[in-house]
Amino acid sequence: MDVVNHSIKKLILLLRNKNVMHRFLLFIMMIFQISAFTQTDYYVKDSASFSGVNMVEGTDYENSRLCKIKADDKTISYTPNEVKEYGFKNGRIYIAKDIPIGDSSVRVFLEILTANKTALLYYKGKRMKTFFIAKDSTFFIEIPKQSKDGKTIVFRAFLNNAMSDCPNIKDPISVATYKKKALTKIIDRYDECIEKPFPFFKYGLNLSYGFSKLLPNTSDQLDYYNLFDYRYEPEYSFGLFLDKPISFSDFSFHFESNLSKVGYSYNFQMENKDIDLLINTTSLNIPLLIKYSLPLNKVRPFFDAGMVYCYNFKNEQNIYEALINDSVIQIYDVSNNNLITDNQTGYVIGMGMEIKLRYRNSLFFELRHSRLFSIQDEPVLHKSVFQLLTSINF
Repeated sequence: MDVVNHSIKKLILLLRNKNVMHRFLLFIMMIFQISAFTQTDYYVKDSASFSGVNMVEGTDYENSRLCKIKADDKTISYTPNEVKEYGFKNGRIYIAKDIPIGDSSVRVFLEILTANKTALLYYKGKRMKTFFIAKDSTFFIEIPKQSKDGKTIVFRAFLNNAMSDCPNIKDPISVATYKKKALTKIIDRYDECIEKPFPFFKYGLNLSYGFSKLLPNTSDQLDYYNLFDYRYEPEYSFGLFLDKPISFSDFSFHFESNLSKVGYSYNFQMENKDIDLLINTTSLNIPLLIKYSLPLNKVRPFFDAGMVYCYNFKNEQNIYEALINDSVIQIYDVSNNNLITDNQTGYVIGMGMEIKLRYRNSLFFELRHSRLFSIQDEPVLHKSVFQLLTSINF
């Protein structure tokens, strides 16, 4: 970090040269120099800098204790008292710093998670992890997770107090977790101080009302099954959902577990035969979706798509044929239990909007379409569903 800062300072001095062409050439040369340096392993020892070395990257705990360099067949280890700074070509940078642990001060390596206006640094000990905020050469303070007695979570209150100059950060802090990615995102939002949604884990309840219709296979072997007038029938469902952001972006994994119930009743007449098809199913539906929400504050339109698994644990299928000869009616039960299989899979697509009630709570409305296919060698009937879902997260 010190080496990069030194290069940047040198760049600023060179840019003060009055010759415009000379300034431009120097600017290009220095940018390449800084870029090349930060894309390779390096370490800084005393006043000497070493780049292009082969660093050994360990766990967070190992990196906080030692800087390791592989030379030939040996691994050389340096303590924070010997090395000021080191970094990997993947962008991870560590600096040596004295921090309080218990009643003493210990020199360790801190990982720099973000270093814009406000820096966030991370330390992983044997049985602990902690974060630090640094704003300039005089402001360096730990972000405590819990109170000293370990009974109260205090890091949110601490951040609210430390970042009180930005009112837009209060709501994001209220849903933040004491983890690398979450706190890095909080620091970035604090530096921007712009009001926009902060991704966080959601869970809640689903209720839906929709219409379901059976779709016959186009096979010629279906006899009269493809002659019924398959209409949409009402379908009800309720269940739970989980929504987990993907890398704190506007994309998320959306998982649901819903119970649904629907009944189908169809009739077909031909010559002296009257045919009735009756199907009643109670099902467990498990959609797994990728969801994208627009980064708006009050009302957030969203789109989702993915796969769905359906288990029809109650699956009643009855077919009755009534033969009419003169005044005599004979009724036969010719039920086929393989019209809809117990297990079905398919796809789901949907679109809707999220309406924020409070920062942690929202109301969701979604129009969704799914297509389910029966799992067997020669499925007879598939299923098409349109739903209007209403959800609320806790």
